[in-house]
Amino acid sequence: MGGKQLVMQLLGHNDPNVRYEALLAVQKLMVHNWEYLGRQLEKEQTLQGGKTAQGGSSTLAAKA
Repeated sequence: MGGKQLVMQLLGHNDPNVRYEALLAVQKLMVHNWEYLGRQLEKEQTLQGGKTAQGGSSTLAAKA
């Protein structure tokens, strides 16, 4: 079983402390993935020579 599946199962656990910790884990995964996607978008824009209205920062990162 993958780690993500386990965390999803723990979100439905009977112990509220376990649910809370599982929710924190999901939050960390989402933030990490959001930052990764922002860096990928910035790389693509740099390679294409594109600039945004944010002075070159990515739209994705600007919304964060």
